[in-house]
Amino acid sequence: MSTAGGYRSALLLAAILAAGALLPRCAEQPERKVSATVVDIGARDDQYRDSQAVVTIRSQDGLMTVLVVPVASLRCHVGDKVDARERGVSLTVDVEACRR
Repeated sequence: MSTAGGYRSALLLAAILAAGALLPRCAEQPERKVSATVVDIGARDDQYRDSQAVVTIRSQDGLMTVLVVPVASLRCHVGDKVDARERGVSLTVDVEACRR
């Protein structure tokens, strides 16, 4: 193994250990209700499923999440406000937030 490969492996291991130490603390933080904004809507076509919209939502704190909604039932537009919940570095939006 080259020296660069060894450094990459060590860096990856350090990142995994740091995430393992920090993520449980995020789950312990209180959940709070926030307002989030729909910032992007894209399309996802799949030959095995109906067309779906990929809805990107961002909170005021900059946390982001993505919903996948069937295009036929999409009711969100870019700029719409939706109710969300933040806990640590996690943003959660009700899956029905952008459905009819």
